[in-house]
Amino acid sequence: MLISSSRSSNTNRIHPSRKVNQQGVLIWFIKKHNIPLGRPTRAKQTSSFAAQLKPITVVQPDGPGFNIQGHKISSTITDCPPNAVFMDGYYANQEQQPLKIPNIKEVRPGISFVVRMVSTVGNYDYRLGVQEEWFIQSLGLSGILEGKPTTFTHTKQIHEQEVYGTLLANNIIGVRHDHFITFHFDLDIDGHENSFSNAKMIKRTDVGTPRKSYWSVVREAMSTELEARTLVGEQAEFLIVNPNRTKLGTGYFLGCG
Repeated sequence: MLISSSRSSNTNRIHPSRKVNQQGVLIWFIKKHNIPLGRPTRAKQTSSFAAQLKPITVVQPDGPGFNIQGHKISSTITDCPPNAVFMDGYYANQEQQPLKIPNIKEVRPGISFVVRMVSTVGNYDYRLGVQEEWFIQSLGLSGILEGKPTTFTHTKQIHEQEVYGTLLANNIIGVRHDHFITFHFDLDIDGHENSFSNAKMIKRTDVGTPRKSYWSVVREAMSTELEARTLVGEQAEFLIVNPNRTKLGTGYFLGCG
């Protein structure tokens, strides 16, 4: 952009970006750099200039359809007849003592939703879901984080303008990057006296057998947090056990990947 009241020489126009006269009046100004601005050419969002809808209010005159007792939420609706009698169930608690569950009911495994939390950090929404038993969530505290592949099978399929990210609009890309999420597990197994160890596969050749070598499992117990530091990509099985209850030891297995 060039704004001038009188044309000056090329020498004066190349080096300075502006020039004023003796009275302090700007006589010309040169904008050296053109900053590209993005346009929403590929935006899939609908316009926000539509007419606003009228608000909706949901009212339950008889109260909610569930009961809240402390930290427990129970539903009052069942698929059994009114004259049905529910039996009490018993489980072993963390101290291996019988725990009574009154009026127990059964559901199909893998579909019982426990809790979900959505955390908004900046312009990202992180969804953390805790599921029961073996049901695997793509991103949750089930112990498995799923990495989804792309549709590209070769680098030549990626357009030149999208090598470093997805084109969001003209001159605007979403740069490819990584997010690291850290989970904290509080595993109290039959009390607080638990042990953390890892099991590694070790190649052994110090035996007199026809085989040249064989694999053996070696477990290492960690006594401090410094010793427990490990690499996620390390080929090892992480175990948190309580050897005080049984000879084998009750515990959890933490697997990476």
